[in-house]
Amino acid sequence: DESGDVAKYQQYFERFAVDGQLDKQGFRSVLQCLEIDPPQRVVDDMFAEHDKDESSQLSQDEFYEWIKDRLKSKSEMRDSLMQSLDILFPGTDRVPIDDLLAKLSELGETFDETEAAYARMTLEEFDSNNDGAIDKSELMNCFYSDEMPQEENPETVE
Repeated sequence: DESGDVAKYQQYFERFAVDGQLDKQGFRSVLQCLEIDPPQRVVDDMFAEHDKDESSQLSQDEFYEWIKDRLKSKSEMRDSLMQSLDILFPGTDRVPIDDLLAKLSELGETFDETEAAYARMTLEEFDSNNDGAIDKSELMNCFYSDEMPQEENPETVE
């Protein structure tokens, strides 16, 4: 659920913030804790977009706006994918992430560079077996089970 996501993000903010402010390296650390590792240019863009006062720091309020945008982006993507499920999976059980993003574009979804990065990061989060593709079970699990255990894959060795 979204409140659980917000709590998790808030916990990471508190871990990396100094005096209630998160610098760009702290923001990158939060992303890494969320298993998100975009190129530095994308981190820079996301950070700048939410650093409204241009202080080179994200306040708790600015960080909360990033959380809201991220959750909204995930929700909008979920809606678009669910509407297109039958089109996306005709005769196949898996779609490479690049093909899925291309299909969304074909269907009229328009993404600027930052939104495209959010979309890719979100899809990579859904890819529980890290094969670079989304299969129906991963797609359905991410929409109907907000707390999918990360340790489900028996091939994972820690």
